[in-house]
Amino acid sequence: MLLLVLAASLLWAEDLGIFTGEATVSLANLNLSAAKKKATTIALAQAVEKALGQVAAPADLERKKKAIKERILADPQRFVVSFSVLQSEERATEYYLSVEARIRLDALREEIQAILTPPPTARERPRLAVIPFHRKQQGVALDADLEKALRDRLSAGHQSPADAETAELLLALPAFMAAADGSPQDLAHAAAGQGIRLLVLLDLHDETPPDVDDVSCKETATVRLIDTQSAAEVDHFSYTFPADRACARTVDQAAQELYAGVTEVLNRHGLAGATGSPALLIEVDGVHSFARLQELQTLLRRHAGMQAVDLDSFQPGGRVVFHAIFTGPVEQLIDDLQKARDLAFRIKLVGQHDNVLQFTLE
Repeated sequence: MLLLVLAASLLWAEDLGIFTGEATVSLANLNLSAAKKKATTIALAQAVEKALGQVAAPADLERKKKAIKERILADPQRFVVSFSVLQSEERATEYYLSVEARIRLDALREEIQAILTPPPTARERPRLAVIPFHRKQQGVALDADLEKALRDRLSAGHQSPADAETAELLLALPAFMAAADGSPQDLAHAAAGQGIRLLVLLDLHDETPPDVDDVSCKETATVRLIDTQSAAEVDHFSYTFPADRACARTVDQAAQELYAGVTEVLNRHGLAGATGSPALLIEVDGVHSFARLQELQTLLRRHAGMQAVDLDSFQPGGRVVFHAIFTGPVEQLIDDLQKARDLAFRIKLVGQHDNVLQFTLE
């Protein structure tokens, strides 16, 4: 029983899907070993092709058919965690194979997004610059690891962050320290000239006493959000990095939590649409089976106005968090979800705070 629960948990945590595929290969010009290898690739490609239907709209799949064939279906094993043979049969002139594959939907979704994203020369200019920095005796230094983790998280959330080079250029301006100390006007004007609407400055502080070992160090950040249009600070908040192994902090966890804090501020001040597509965090309790998870994902993704739904995390006890890009009225989404029928469960709203919706399954 423990093994079964663990397997289900890992399936949710990694955002996996189970799909089947089959292939029939002629033995006229191949020996049996080569035919099996070819059939495996074809069958897995068919399974991955079925999985594509869960991570992208049919119109997008049709529009990018050639690129998908070259970058995904030509090497389907990249997206397959494991597979089992359902049927294998050597016939007179051909070899038949059918498989069941566990496919990484998260990796497949990332690859599709990369295919659908226009090349850099065609992209709109960045509207958001995130600059995590340390104060040094001779100036300031960018925290490159945290900058990249936050930029990746914001990009996945359909925001438009500037690249690391832009962050470095802004960091080097004489006006930067004035902005970090509460006088953002000059830095805001410089950033606005590059088309950036919002600056997020993360002033990182290591408050660990010198005689404390690495496993118990303390690090905090003062986060300031500056609207370049009004050349004023719109909000700020403090963040404490995870206490466990904070010196060599888990950057991904910190980026996730900081992203949630920044997103909350953007929504509270009506700035989410100014820096990218409006994002929602949808938390759902009671997701006790993979079948429920798949049914819930399908329901969310098919809702009118829903541009994207990604599984953000799975937590013990059947609690999942989705990151969603939704352009319609939130109250209508809530009402439609609670009125949804023909499901194996009912959806009930239990909480709503800024951009976070909390549901439970009954």
